[in-house]
Amino acid sequence: MTLYPTLAPRTLDGNAEQELRLLDFKYAQPPALLPLYRRLRQHGLLYDERSRSWLCAHMSGLLSILSDGRFVSGRPAGSGTPPPTPGNVRGTHPAPGSTLRDRKASIARLLGRQLLVNDGTVHTRLQGIMNPVLRQMGHDMRASIEQRVEALLDAIESAGRWEVVQDLALPLVLGSMVQLLLGVKDLALDSLQQFNAWSQALASVTSGFFSLESMQYVLAMQETFHVLLAHKREAPSSDLLSVLVADPRWQDDDELVANAMMLLAAGSVTTTKALIQSLWLLLQDAHAWAHLRTELLACTDARAQVQLLKPLVEWLLCRVTPTRYVVRWATQDSTIEGKRIQAGQQVYLFLEGANDALVRQETPFDDAAPAAAHEQCPLLPGKPAPHVTFGSSRSPHYCPGAPLARLLLLHALQAVLLRFPSLQLAPVPVHPWGKNANLGALVALPVIHIPERGAYASSSTDQSIAS
Repeated sequence: MTLYPTLAPRTLDGNAEQELRLLDFKYAQPPALLPLYRRLRQHGLLYDERSRSWLCAHMSGLLSILSDGRFVSGRPAGSGTPPPTPGNVRGTHPAPGSTLRDRKASIARLLGRQLLVNDGTVHTRLQGIMNPVLRQMGHDMRASIEQRVEALLDAIESAGRWEVVQDLALPLVLGSMVQLLLGVKDLALDSLQQFNAWSQALASVTSGFFSLESMQYVLAMQETFHVLLAHKREAPSSDLLSVLVADPRWQDDDELVANAMMLLAAGSVTTTKALIQSLWLLLQDAHAWAHLRTELLACTDARAQVQLLKPLVEWLLCRVTPTRYVVRWATQDSTIEGKRIQAGQQVYLFLEGANDALVRQETPFDDAAPAAAHEQCPLLPGKPAPHVTFGSSRSPHYCPGAPLARLLLLHALQAVLLRFPSLQLAPVPVHPWGKNANLGALVALPVIHIPERGAYASSSTDQSIAS
């Protein structure tokens, strides 16, 4: 199975190394990216004169930079962007200016307060506020996630055709994130679509893709979160935002709102993509789907099924990298793998490209980890490959939402595999891709299946269908 159709690399005249440029990776359609990553990995760290940026898609260089304190996630002072400034006094939130420039400046200040782009003591403080409670509350959501998955599948099981994005991924992932953050268990469809539009817009501007519509959405989201903040102060509950509001370590309300928005948007957008494209990948091979169902049905109980699926989840996360690249800035002159990176220069680290090397086994696996990304059967025993989908575990910026993303993906796959023995991709002329080049996510995925009476009732029946 392959995530994208195999395409021949472009034929270029002259020096192939000089022909690789950042814009190729930012704006290429998803099917064309994998050949570009393979070519980039052949050159190690590569400097693109046009963008004045370094490009990296090989594992050793990527891990070196992610774990190196001389490279930071926020643009250093003196390199063109002013450092983030403190926000407003608690309880005050002036409206942004009316001009396009004023609104973009307001959004830039918002983005500058996020955990994602802060380093050092600020980053450590924000981690200390958010990470422990996010991990604990995410772990406690296991039962509600299982219930949400089952309720969504109950609604579509009798249909012969359904849409993965609208009928499963979006209400499951975004609905769970809204429940975690705001305590709202059953979100109305129009509210769900509104939160999705806001989250997509925030993900776009965070990746540097500004449009008039995305800026309007982000500013509307910011205003709504300030209102929610005031409400949680007056009537706190057991949701994550109420817990965050009660913590005195926030510098100001703007910082709290910026990071609450980030948690919702980053968690929902990336995990939704992971679920959609994991199903897309698995459904490309009917035999693999049948094999997985047979293995699941042979387990003695649900706990054994979960343990069986964990290597599959890691294999899928290696194949489907929700955030294609992250950017780091050099704070001082550094030599990485023989390449001299000057202070103030930026490095684009293509997580998707490094994971692709693992899939192709260009990078050796750990001795205790047989090829868990093997093309023929993703459910091989052994320790999964150490992918970088959530960043490097040695980096302070390792994604704190990784356990919750794994939980959502695992329980969704378990339920869908058990319920739909004959699930197939619906024939469509072309699969539509989203506009955010750093996500490259499918925006629709119709599937079809033949409802089979009693197929979910007994293990013996399921095994005969699967075979």
